[in-house]
Amino acid sequence: MEWFKLSKSRSSAGSAIQAGAIAPEPPKPAPMLASTLASTLAPPPVPNPAKSPKAVFDSIPDAPRIGVPVPTRKVGFTISSSKDGETAIVQMTSPTLTVARARMLFKSGWRVQVTNAAGRQFAPSEFDDILKFD
Repeated sequence: MEWFKLSKSRSSAGSAIQAGAIAPEPPKPAPMLASTLASTLAPPPVPNPAKSPKAVFDSIPDAPRIGVPVPTRKVGFTISSSKDGETAIVQMTSPTLTVARARMLFKSGWRVQVTNAAGRQFAPSEFDDILKFD
């Protein structure tokens, strides 16, 4: 015998509704007092909106973390540039990126000077010396 013949038989129509039957009328709600009505019509309290991920990421924590070492940035080169009375100083670690940025500033009309960690200063004509390995 198959397994589906062993299961219970199910009626396909559910409960039968007689023809001409009238549905019962739903119950009427109880009258409310004015104070109860006002409290039910008041808007629900607005929950505190969650901080956006950008606000959480960009915020500085109040207390420093204990036990986590603060990474120190090793500055290898300083680019000093000036143009029209405006000065800019940028610190970089990569010699290749330092020379690229210094050349870009020089070609844009800035007066540029690069200083390495030892204190030696390089003019635009000496930028190739920064890229030489000893």
